[in-house]
Amino acid sequence: CDFEKSPCGWEDDSIGYYVWARRNASSILLMPGDMTTNTSRGFVMTVAGGSGSFAGSSRLVSERIASAAASCRVKFGLYRNRDKDGTLALYLEEDSKLTTKIWTDPRTTIGRTWTSITVSIGRRRSGFRLVFISTHVGSTISSDISIDNFQFQECNDQVIGHCEGFIDPFNCSNGNCIHKDNLCDFSDDCGDSTDEYNCE
Repeated sequence: CDFEKSPCGWEDDSIGYYVWARRNASSILLMPGDMTTNTSRGFVMTVAGGSGSFAGSSRLVSERIASAAASCRVKFGLYRNRDKDGTLALYLEEDSKLTTKIWTDPRTTIGRTWTSITVSIGRRRSGFRLVFISTHVGSTISSDISIDNFQFQECNDQVIGHCEGFIDPFNCSNGNCIHKDNLCDFSDDCGDSTDEYNCE
């Protein structure tokens, strides 16, 4: 999702002054352009807090994802220009409401440039959502944390019966096909765990 036409199902469910919104890059102080078009006419998802003087946190929640393959990862652009005290983290929230932090911004990304971030999601058998949570400690400078060009990569399960192009493939019991170097790696790459059987 490049946020050019819509928020792509991402929704802000923050309470208070500190909220996520889809904004034009030209409305964000000192942003040279969005990551997708590299122009000030492009759109991003950004978090801002009213006058900037209110401490708080904000939540940006994805649509529900039904499942994910072991190779699943997400990639997105991060832009933060001034807010040295604000934080940003990415959480995985399962249908059971169990929430796990999967990434935290190390705060080394501050500057007038976009930073490409990749985060592993891994095998997920049941539904989940991704949640960006940003905190703002309350200064006179409003936060300017933005994300753009959000992508899911290699998240679909293996297609049953597709072994073409594999050198020395492993045939899973359910008909899926994986590379043999994915055997016994503590990750259910097959989708039925047969790649994790008979491991020493």
